[in-house]
Amino acid sequence: MDREFAEIESLYPSLDIVRAGFVNNVNEYLNACNVLIGNSGVNTIMEAVFLKVPFIVTDLLYPGLGTKDFLQAWPVGWYEREVDSQVARAAEVYNNSGIIDDAVYAACPLTFGTDKFRDQIISDVNAYYAR
Repeated sequence: MDREFAEIESLYPSLDIVRAGFVNNVNEYLNACNVLIGNSGVNTIMEAVFLKVPFIVTDLLYPGLGTKDFLQAWPVGWYEREVDSQVARAAEVYNNSGIIDDAVYAACPLTFGTDKFRDQIISDVNAYYAR
């Protein structure tokens, strides 16, 4: 992976890439970045949506499999598996700060609270079985 980062940095010298890894202060990184890239978990993705930070998911682990469906319904980020696609998308987002319209973020179904969470799970399960 170090080789890929070196290549990205040589191709896009104006990009300031920070490889933070797992951190406890995600909100600080999200507030400081133009785009979040990584195999982010669902919590990080929802925090990015809430803070209106575009993101590129590079790998979908089992708990985040629904992320692809979410991104099809609510285009607030991208799922890119190939490094070349990730780099191209990151450059596109970096060069176009308004790439995701605020109306898309505003329409995103972000709900909080245990009752709303429960109701959303029931709704999602019913919709799944109705297909």
